[in-house]
Amino acid sequence: MPGPLSNIKVLDFTHARAGPQSTMMMGDLGANVIKIERPGGEIGRAWGPTYEGERIDFMSVNRNKRSIELDLTLPADVELAHALAADADVLVQNLRPGVMSSFGLGASELLAKNPSLIYCSINGYGPDGPLALEPSYDNVIQAYSGLMSITGTDASGPIRSGLPLADLLTGVFAAFGILAALHERNQSGLGQHVQVSLLQSLINLMSFHGLTYLLTGKTPGLVGNHHPIMAPTGLYPVSDGHIVIQVSNDREWQRLCKALALDELANDERFVINDARVANRELMNRLINEKLAQRTRAEWIALLRAVRVPAGAVNSVAEALDDPQVRANDMVINMDHPVLGSIPALGYPARFGRTPCEIRLHPPELGEHTEEVRNARHF
Repeated sequence: MPGPLSNIKVLDFTHARAGPQSTMMMGDLGANVIKIERPGGEIGRAWGPTYEGERIDFMSVNRNKRSIELDLTLPADVELAHALAADADVLVQNLRPGVMSSFGLGASELLAKNPSLIYCSINGYGPDGPLALEPSYDNVIQAYSGLMSITGTDASGPIRSGLPLADLLTGVFAAFGILAALHERNQSGLGQHVQVSLLQSLINLMSFHGLTYLLTGKTPGLVGNHHPIMAPTGLYPVSDGHIVIQVSNDREWQRLCKALALDELANDERFVINDARVANRELMNRLINEKLAQRTRAEWIALLRAVRVPAGAVNSVAEALDDPQVRANDMVINMDHPVLGSIPALGYPARFGRTPCEIRLHPPELGEHTEEVRNARHF
């Protein structure tokens, strides 16, 4: 059964990670994605470690696409790009501001020729404002957005996320915005220009931290590994590693005390309600840590789950990807590659009852489909 976007044609002028993430998500949903690469290939083909000569970083965000190599300084290649855009449902680009327009491939030019086109532009700081034309990358935006100012501890200072959150989440927001525009097009018949940025994505996700400042004027500080408004909720050491415990209400606190054999604390006025536990977090955590140090991760997780207290081990990436729960939900699947053979890949996070996602195409070699597309002049 074809995927839910199998009738959608996507022209992908993106590079690095945010743009390719968005177009890969649409490709996983069945869209026909053509990746336009400059001579020598996009920048992601030069990044990071390799496996049997293939760049892992590029492979992680470029499956379910076909690649063609175009030199937009050549009139014939510009003409082909225009022909492809005339036949597209979606175009996604994250080139420097002005580059696409210099080839007549800007949003206003292409929407005039193809009024049903959804044209998505991705940049660092947003379409307006004094930094709109500035280049940027994930690390810079994690800092500029305020994310790093709440990530870390007093001892560590500000820390970037272990994942390129600005890039990856902007890819998700771009795909989300494109799908919303496609839905609206079903009613109006018209396309539109969708614009997203790394900065806007992370500012939107400031959630209660951002609203706290806007309403109270108080600037949130480093959160560390414990939740700022719930307790006990955070990272706890055990005899062979760490676990995370999430107690979000007083009933769960009662059950946690039972599991830890700390019954005397269950109704202690210093801890009986959440506000008291937050106020007395340091003492409470010291008493909890003394108990947790006596058993292993596996022992504590079993005891806590038995009394319905949400808890989980701090897994390594290897432990997480090998976990039976992850495997049971098809988050590790196989992908056929012409050079590497059958290799593992990460699955798609949504499951569709009638139109499943699948890996139809391996991450393409540079220009692998150039002649195919040139000969057809459409896709």
